[in-house]
Amino acid sequence: MTRRHPEVLVAPTVTFIAVVALVGIARIYDKLPIQAPQCGFRNTFGIPCLSCGGTRAFQSLSQGQIIQAISFNPAIILGVAAIIAWFVCGLARYGRGQALKDESRRKMSAKSLAILLSMILAMNWVYLIIFLR
Repeated sequence: MTRRHPEVLVAPTVTFIAVVALVGIARIYDKLPIQAPQCGFRNTFGIPCLSCGGTRAFQSLSQGQIIQAISFNPAIILGVAAIIAWFVCGLARYGRGQALKDESRRKMSAKSLAILLSMILAMNWVYLIIFLR
C-alpha cells in the first residue's frame, strides 16, 4: 500500500481555496457596501500598476468571460490557471504517494520560479501600460 503524504496538499489547497474565495467575492463585488479605492500608483505616476485591471479580471472570470478577463490583466488569469494546475498536481502527487522535494531541490525550484515570475510580471506590466491607459 502506498503511503500518502498530506503535506504535499497543504500549500496548493490553501491557495486554491483563497482563489475560489476571490472569484466568489468578485461575483458580488458590485453589491458590496464598500469598494476598493482608486489605484494610488496610477494616480501618482499616470501609468497602471502591476495589478491594475485585476478586480475587473476577477469579475469577468467569475462570469465566465475568460477572454475579457485576460484583456484586463493577463497575469491575473495566468496566475489563476497556474494555481489550479498546482492544486491538480498536488492531488496527483498525493495519489501517487510522493513526498515533498528535499530542501536543496525546493530552493533551486524557487529560484527558477522567481526568475520566470519576474519575466512574466515585467511583460504583463508592459502590456498594461500599452493597453490600459
